[in-house]
Amino acid sequence: MSGQPLALRTESLAEWLPRLTAGEQITLTGAVYATGVAGHRRLRELLEAGKPLPIDLGKSVLCYGAPEEARPGGLIWEPGEASETDRSVSVLMDHGLRAVIGRGDRGEHVTAAMIRNRGVYFAALGNAATLNGAAVKVLRPVAFEELGEGALMRLGILELPLIVAIDAAGGNLYRKGPERYCRQTKKEIW
Repeated sequence: MSGQPLALRTESLAEWLPRLTAGEQITLTGAVYATGVAGHRRLRELLEAGKPLPIDLGKSVLCYGAPEEARPGGLIWEPGEASETDRSVSVLMDHGLRAVIGRGDRGEHVTAAMIRNRGVYFAALGNAATLNGAAVKVLRPVAFEELGEGALMRLGILELPLIVAIDAAGGNLYRKGPERYCRQTKKEIW
């Protein structure tokens, strides 16, 4: 891991996913999709019913959370209810999704889906609202507009700072970081 974040584009992200490791910092530019809890549920239900999806999962990055118009000068997305979206993300990954963006640790079944499908979970760095507000340049609805906050939105992002929280091998920064800290604090440092 160097001092500079790795600059990646969404259209070439798939080739990088197996090489990224938990704790690695990146900036992401391109198109990502975001939806609220109801949208995640709708995507999962469409898959379970054998119906087509409004996006190609294999070429998509999906945010945990719905975008919303914020104060003047920016747009933000705030992560939704994690347990419902975790359930959906596991199903979506088994149908081609390889990358998701959110914040906070995920359940074991999401980590298992990451390993099974060679996917990656990215977490927003710092204040997610501020960072996303600055990085989101375009926002347009794609599907499920009747769901309001659950609408599926396409976001054009420019250099969104992210960190690999769970990598394709199951490395988990939320577990690895505290373990490393505990080991370091047991050493005599003064």
